[in-house]
Amino acid sequence: MQTKTRKVISRSIFIVGVLCILLSSIFHISNVFYWFSGVISLTYLFSGWYIFKGYYPEGHPVYLFFFGYIYSGFFLGSAFASSEIEMLRAYFLWSIILIVVLVVTVLLKKEKYQKGLKSFSLEAVIMLILSIIQNVVNKL
Repeated sequence: MQTKTRKVISRSIFIVGVLCILLSSIFHISNVFYWFSGVISLTYLFSGWYIFKGYYPEGHPVYLFFFGYIYSGFFLGSAFASSEIEMLRAYFLWSIILIVVLVVTVLLKKEKYQKGLKSFSLEAVIMLILSIIQNVVNKL
């Protein structure tokens, strides 16, 4: 039961974070979405190992911390993008590199843990698409 609760919490955090990214791309006026993306980033950085136990209960905490670090980098890059900070390009390149690393990691571990890594691969694809869209929107 606890794993199911963690899975719901981790999906909720991800959905709220993605909605904040989309809304911050649309409404550049409000800083609320920028700050909330930063909070989501810190949440993944400091407690990603705990949150991802819902997806991948047999995963090692260091491995899950790595995934939290990747998610944190993505949401931090999105927060920078919505606030139009000058480090935007560097963070977007870094977040795209980290997401590609996440996809490669999922593909390498796929044979061993198919069930737990489906959520990671789906979210990685969503994050990659959002990074590309946000980068294109900010160049216009």
